Amino acid sequence: MEKVGLYVEEMNADQERKVDRMASRSISVGKSPMETLWVRMTEEEMSVKMRSKLLKGFDKFLQNSGKMEEDVLEKIASNTTCSEQTKSIVVEQLRQFSEELRIRWSALGGVTWMKSVMNVMRALDVENADDLERSFVEMRSTNECAEKWRKNYEMLKKELLDSQNKWAVEKENLESAVRELSKTAGHLRRRAEEAEMTATAAKQGQWIRKNADGSSNESETSVELFSMREKIQGQASWKARRSTASRISSWQATQKEDKRQSEST
Repeated sequence: MEKVGLYVEEMNADQERKVDRMASRSISVGKSPMETLWVRMTEEEMSVKMRSKLLKGFDKFLQNSGKMEEDVLEKIASNTTCSEQTKSIVVEQLRQFSEELRIRWSALGGVTWMKSVMNVMRALDVENADDLERSFVEMRSTNECAEKWRKNYEMLKKELLDSQNKWAVEKENLESAVRELSKTAGHLRRRAEEAEMTATAAKQGQWIRKNADGSSNESETSVELFSMREKIQGQASWKARRSTASRISSWQATQKEDKRQSEST
């Protein structure tokens, strides 16, 4: 940290030495130091920190312009023999110029306004007026684009809200339809159960009736079979009796024939 602090101090000292050199060169070519500094500020690349220092110096120069009037009067008095009226006329023009310059500088906001500009330049990382203007143009384009996107966002947000409202209504309608269908399905299910029970009862009745008819038929068949059996048995007994009687009659006839032959002998 100490090395960094020393480096910063050296940078500041170097900037101050550059200002002093520019001021000394301006004197040699017949230009005032402030004029030379303003030319350098407008024509050459200069850091924001350097510009801020120059602006502070210019503000201090304007604030001390009253002392400059006093210095001019003293030099006129010591180097000339003109009257007080002549001195006043010469200094009055300088005083009016200085006062007008201070008024205009104050109307522009003075060093406070320029500090704000320097802060903006520092925030945008620009070093001159051209870059500052370019940055503002880009920001304006960005703001216009952002405004366009904001409008699109608001429009989409409104459409989303409308869609949500429509969906809420549609959802309520669907839920109502589902409830009605559930009721209808319940009624149909109960009717189907009743129909199934009725069909089951009908099948059971048919089965009972069928079994009852089958039992009656079996009883009738049994009776017929019994009658036929009795009839057959009766016929068989009659034939047996008839055969027996025939055999007896034949035997008796044979006995009679044998007896008659015996008697004839």
